[in-house]
Amino acid sequence: MPTQTTWRATVGCYLYCWSITARFLQASIRHRPLNPWVRPRPHEQPLKITLPNVAEEACHQLCVTLIPAGHCPGSVMFLVEGRVGTVLYTGDFRTGVGDVEGIRALHNGNGTVKTVDWLHVDTHCSATTGIFSTSPRERRAWKSGWRGGITT
Repeated sequence: MPTQTTWRATVGCYLYCWSITARFLQASIRHRPLNPWVRPRPHEQPLKITLPNVAEEACHQLCVTLIPAGHCPGSVMFLVEGRVGTVLYTGDFRTGVGDVEGIRALHNGNGTVKTVDWLHVDTHCSATTGIFSTSPRERRAWKSGWRGGITT
């Protein structure tokens, strides 16, 4: 977890999370100093974030959407859409076959499923077998419609 000093030194840097996570952080004496940077967000409401220029590159925008992960209270997946593609970033999650149909943020305006270029699963993975520590049902649910790259 970044320190209070790190957050102070980074102008415009915020911790986006679901409202229940914000309440957990506010209730924690250890994390309370981060309160000025905590930005609770509702599920499935896109947020445009302007990234500052780095190494002579022009500023550009990302669209970030929090999606319920179903793992525990406050758990979310981040859908990040930008000029180089779309990334779905998640930790542990509980998603079953057919659940994607009910997630509005994963659909275009016309109802078709969005193309996700990369799935980053930040969770426990067996380094020797490469098997994710999710249930077989969840692996089938994600694999059934997956076309992009997967990183862990």
